[in-house]
Order: sequence, then C-alpha cells, then structure tokens
Amino acid sequence: MKRPACVCCGMLLAALLAMNLVPRAAFWVPTALLLFCGVVCFLRRARAMGACLCVAAVLALGCFCRTALMLRAPAESWCGKSVILSASVLENGTSYAEGMASATLRVTNVNGYSTSFLCRCGCLPECEAGQKIQGKFALDSVAAGPYRLSAYADGIFAQATYLGGFAVAGRQEGLRVWLQRLQRTMSAGIRRWLSPETGGILAAMTVGDRAYIPDTLQTAYQDAGIPHMLVVSGLHLSLLCRLIPLRRRKESWRARVANALAAVFLSLFLIGVTGAQPSIVRAGLAVILCSIGVLLGRPADALTSLALTGALMSAANGYAVCDIAFELSFAATAGVLLAGGIVDKWRSRRPENETQTLPKKAAWRLLENTMTAAGGALFTLPVLMLRGMNISAVSVLTNVATLWLISPILVCGLAAAVACFFPFLLPLNRAAAFCGGVLVRLLNALVSCFCRIPGAHLHTETAFPALVVLLVAGFLLAAWFFRLPARKTLLAAVLLVAVAFSADAGLSRGLVKIAMVGNARVPAVVITCDGEAEVLFRGGSYNARKVEEYLREENISAIKTLVDLRMEPSGACPLEGEQTICAANIADGDDARFTCGAVQGLCVRMGGGCYIWLMNKSYCIATVSGTPAEDENVYRVALFLATGSPPARVHPQNVMILRRGDSWLDSCGAQRVYYEQSGAAVWLRTGDANAARKSRGMGANGWPIW
Repeated sequence: MKRPACVCCGMLLAALLAMNLVPRAAFWVPTALLLFCGVVCFLRRARAMGACLCVAAVLALGCFCRTALMLRAPAESWCGKSVILSASVLENGTSYAEGMASATLRVTNVNGYSTSFLCRCGCLPECEAGQKIQGKFALDSVAAGPYRLSAYADGIFAQATYLGGFAVAGRQEGLRVWLQRLQRTMSAGIRRWLSPETGGILAAMTVGDRAYIPDTLQTAYQDAGIPHMLVVSGLHLSLLCRLIPLRRRKESWRARVANALAAVFLSLFLIGVTGAQPSIVRAGLAVILCSIGVLLGRPADALTSLALTGALMSAANGYAVCDIAFELSFAATAGVLLAGGIVDKWRSRRPENETQTLPKKAAWRLLENTMTAAGGALFTLPVLMLRGMNISAVSVLTNVATLWLISPILVCGLAAAVACFFPFLLPLNRAAAFCGGVLVRLLNALVSCFCRIPGAHLHTETAFPALVVLLVAGFLLAAWFFRLPARKTLLAAVLLVAVAFSADAGLSRGLVKIAMVGNARVPAVVITCDGEAEVLFRGGSYNARKVEEYLREENISAIKTLVDLRMEPSGACPLEGEQTICAANIADGDDARFTCGAVQGLCVRMGGGCYIWLMNKSYCIATVSGTPAEDENVYRVALFLATGSPPARVHPQNVMILRRGDSWLDSCGAQRVYYEQSGAAVWLRTGDANAARKSRGMGANGWPIW
C-alpha cells in the first residue's frame, strides 16, 4: 500500500471528527467501526490497510480520552460556580460594552487550588496581553451552538462572567507574549506611513494583524471569495518559498538541502512575525516536515506531510479537527494537490521537443493558477455549505486575477516590518510601505470590481446544498470509475443540480423566518419571507450592524417595514425602511399593522410599552418593548421572543431567548426554552399546526385572548 502514514493519519483525523460530532456517550462507535474494518482487511489479506485502520482507531481513542481528561475535565469541574481566580491574559479584544474588553484567559488558580485551563470572558475591565489578573468570576460551560466546537478547538472549555474585584497582579513574560508584542510592533511600523484602509490590509497580509481592517473591506473580500488572502496561511508561505533564489536541480544534493533549510527558515520566520497564529502554524509544520524528509534523503510528499501535521495538532487537542479553519485548509490543500496533479499529467503528454515560447509559458501558468483556484474552491464548497457560511460564484475568477499580487505585497510588507526596528533603515521602511500600499490599492480596486458581479455573494443556510454537492461529487466519481461517457455524465450532473435546487426553491416559497439578532439583552427581530424583510428594531448601532449583516446573508437589500420599538429614542433610527412605524409615536391604546408573507403583525401601545403580535391562522408569536401596562386579559401565545421576563398576563407555551440563566425562565410555565447565543430563529408556514397552538379568540383591538 502506498503512503501508509498518510492513510493512517487521514483515518485518525476522520475518526476524531466523528467522535466529536456524535454524542459523548457514543464516542466508541467510530473506534469500533475502524477496528471492525481493520479486522476485515486482515482477513482479506490487506494487512497494510488493516494495520493502518487499527492504529488509527487506537490513536483516535487515545487523543479523545487525553483531551477529555487533561483539558476538558479541569475546566468543567468548576463550571456552574462563582470563584476567585488568577489568570494570565493570552489575547484581548473589544467588548460589546464600552470601556471594557474581551479576553482569552489561562486560569492558573481557582479558589486557592492550582489548575490550568483556558476560558473566555466577553466583558472584562481593560487589560493587555501578558498581564496577570485576579477577580471574582462565574464560570460556566461553553454555550451550545455552532461556535462551541470552534471554542473547543482553540482549547477553550469554559466561559467566564466578570463579577467584580478586578486587579492586575503583574506581567507574565513568555514566548507567546513576546511574539504578540513583536507582531504589534511590526504592524505599527507597516501602518505608520499609510492610510487606515491600505495599512490595515497590508498589516493583515504580512504579519496577520487583522484588527485594523475596515468592515467594508472585510465584506468586499468575502463577497469576492478571497477572505483567505487576509489571513497569513499556507498560500502566503508557498508563494514566499517560490521566491527562494536557489537552484532546483534534482541531481544537486546541495541545492536540495539549501532549499529545504531556506523553507524551514521562512516557515519559522512567518510563524514568529504572525504571533504563531494557527493557520500559519499548520502550514509551517507541513513545510518543515517536507523539508525534514528532503534532508533525510526522502522524496517530498505534501499530502503525507499535511496528514502528519493534522495528526500532531490533534495530539495536543482532539477537537482541533472541528475548527473551521482547520477543515477549510485541509480541504483546500487536497483540491490544490489534485489540481496540480492533473496539470502535471497534462504537461507530461506534451512532446519532448516542443519549444517553450513566452505565450505558451504564460498559457501554462494561467492554466495552473486557474486549476489551483478551482480545485481549492470546489473542495472547500461542501465545508462552507455544511457550516452555513457565505460562498462566492466569482471566487475562482478573483483568485486568478489577484494571485500574482500576493508575492510582491508580502515582500514589501515584510521589508517594511523588518526595517522599522532600525532607525538607519527608516527610508527603506517608508519606501517599502509605500510600494506595498500601491499594490494593496490595486488589489482593493480589483476586489471592489469583482464583488459587484451578480452571484458574488451567496448564502447557504442549511445542509441541503452541501448534500447536493456531495451527491453530485459521488455521482461523478462513480461515473469516472465505471467509465461512463463524459458528456452524458456532465449533462446528468447539471440536471441533478437544477432539479434539486428548483425543488428547494419551491418548498421554500411562502416560508416565514423569524430571527432574533444583536445584543442578547435587547435583540432586534427580523421577519423574512420571499425576499422581503420586516424589522422590529431596538438597541443601538451594534444591533443595526447585526441586522444589516443578517439581511445581507439572507440576500435582502432593503427593509420593507421598519418598526422602531424604542420607547424613548435618543436619536434617529440607524436603519431605514420603505415604511417606518415608531412605537413612541403611537397613542396609548392604538395599534399599527404590517404584513410579511402570511404573517400579520400588530404593534399595540399600552402605557409605557407596547405588545407586538405576529399572527397567522394557526399560531401567534409575541414580544414586548418597554413596560406595557397590565389589563384584565390573559394572553396565551405559542412563542414568546424574550428580552427580559414577559408581562404577568402573557403566558407563553415556548420561549426563544439569546441568553440563559434568567431566573424567570423556570417559573414562566413554558414547555420548552429555545436558546441560541449566536442568533435564534423559527420557521413558520401557513397552516402549520405543529409549529404553534391556535388562538381561541381575538380581543377588541385585534390581539389574541384565551
């Protein structure tokens, strides 16, 4: 069997991913399945494959148990308690509260007991990376949701809520803190002579400091399908390795050793200047493993090195395979390697005596770039769809058009970063930053053009598109294996995709989605149906930004009806709608109505607040704003969209909320509480009796009464 190490590591990563996705009590199922397959392979005399499967099963079980016992258990043993802890700040950022910071903490002492685990605190007094802090915190497990596994992949198994007694107890110096300080210094040296937009992009592409990228440019790069250019990764490292000015003759042992040592130096250099970010650590380890193989006289094998890198990172944390960046990098690398193999196969078919003219070289280079971009984009497509992330139909075109700019931008940015440490190299620092800024401006202009192309921004919300892509990929693979005609195969694949997405569009017609987005204490409510949106707005600029991001993901460009639920607005609403209803302007006892699909909306003013009813033939959903006056009626609703506790006269059957821990949730009488930290949503259809219970009557003003 070829590449046994690659097969073993690949099966190890697959087993770890399966263990982390199934319920914790059933983690043994993937292990047993791998062992069973290994035994079957032994019985069928495929001993190499059987050995790989058995070794992968044992290693996966060992990695999973080590992570659970040594990383997760110490953190979860303190969850649900208020404790006095001592910790060091690993990373800090901005918080949702003004004057506060969010931070990743390494806890070293809890209530006087020595321990070691990571936790994340979203609201903490201002602090810096490397500081030692003390204070009283409430520890809890990481909230369930799409970001839980990503937090586990970063080694974070608890979240802390600051309660008081904050104090700085000194500084902790270490390699990681020193690298982060080096990264900040280089970033400042790069941005010193440039505008915020240009300097932020150049610093992100060179030293990985993404804190200064404007939101508009971040969105443009995502729409164009090249957000990976803003993260220093294997792409940047491979392009730098291509610039090594050494001979590449296969028969020269000295040239091979020199190239390998130069690649190792570049890998370590980039890991250092970027603060040891995970994306470049993965790529750097893969390059170092390849280089070690070359130094030992073994042929370079990128696929085996990549698999070994994944196995090494998973040995430290079994949840590493659940990181979205980890999955995307491996999928993209597989696609790039496959595309490169296809191009090499085409090159081998050329006549040996064919002359290499400049147009032919340019054509082959364009073909190689196109195939590389297409391979990476196609292989990452299922991952993006399964994760519900945005995709871009122009990503291949954008990659081909902008790939040639990365190398000179990297060279200019690194030259400016290194020169900032030496006063006598100040002219070089300024000249390199200026040249890099010119190239970044050209890159931004290209991105701005491509992101306006129709289809540049596509949002996938469910796993259905990913399932379709996987089925089509399986169909094409089967067709290749059974040697079916290529034209008929491609035609059948296109018809399969067209039928699947047409059926999905037909089933989605008339479906109403009600989502809560923004601040967990005062979230906004967004109602969408067939490309139209109604927004029940409360909060400030943060909620407005989150609503705009949500509508953009839903491919909705305008708000049909905007209901401003702020009872005492301090200024104009930051959002605009074709129709605007201000709750503060509604007279006491009056109401305002709006419609979204089959849902009828009713905003009723009662004293210092208002009730909002979202009704259909079969269900009623309610929320409140302010403090509405009580009356003699009892309102029973199928679902209550909670900001705080519901009024005494509202009896919800179910509650949907963006935060947990409120004491009233246990006494409100709700059958179920739907909680989602990143944003909760409910889908409703006309006549859907299972979604909610029917209202028994309507009051004088039109709202439901039981």
